[in-house]
Amino acid sequence: MNIGNQYIFKGSESGYTSQTGPTALSPATRTLQQVLDEHVSVRDFGALGDGATDDTAAIQRAIDQIYFGGFALNQPKLRRVIHFPPGVYLISTSIKLPAYVFLTGAGQERTTIRQTSSTAPVLQLKDSSNQVDALYGNLGAQTAINVTIADMTLQHLGSKNVVQLDTCDGIDFFRVTMRGSKAAANAATVPNTQSAVYAVPTTPAYGNVNNVRFIDCTFRNTTYGLLLNATNIKIIGCDFNDMSRGLW
Repeated sequence: MNIGNQYIFKGSESGYTSQTGPTALSPATRTLQQVLDEHVSVRDFGALGDGATDDTAAIQRAIDQIYFGGFALNQPKLRRVIHFPPGVYLISTSIKLPAYVFLTGAGQERTTIRQTSSTAPVLQLKDSSNQVDALYGNLGAQTAINVTIADMTLQHLGSKNVVQLDTCDGIDFFRVTMRGSKAAANAATVPNTQSAVYAVPTTPAYGNVNNVRFIDCTFRNTTYGLLLNATNIKIIGCDFNDMSRGLW
């Protein structure tokens, strides 16, 4: 049943009706499928967020199905926002983010992605050939651009960096808490210990880390908040707690 056809917005609590469409005589005509396709939830791909199940595969599948099918790179209308409803999403390897991905939660300490592995960050970038780390950007692959993470907590129970950025341009973090595993910071530790965000190009010849914004974010329980080899970084309204140094 196409209950999405000739959709009329009804603000029932306010006692009014708004006729959709370009004119009152031309209501919007869309199927229910079209309406539902505007919104993507990781729950649709099997993620549970129950704090007990490993949701790595489900989250990565959601990202790859929406953004990495070879179409979203060239068609803006296919770049959906992927929503994480409230919950704790356990992962056991890094979630790899391609260009244009937009992940949003229900708010800090409402939506948490929690890394249980000691060998991988919570989030890292991947290029257009699905490559990361030493191969990232190799053989002319497009490095990540225009990535947004909003309204969630990223937590690492091990010693790796919480977020790892490689060559990129236009990465935004809005209202994100990045929490490490350190109970107390040690001022004598060396720079290669845990950082909330490690933003250093693996292969500088492929480009820099450029145009990264941290807006109203919280960094805590790591040796360093931001370890950067980057250009044009904006840090606005952020908190740094329980660490040796906020910025290296």
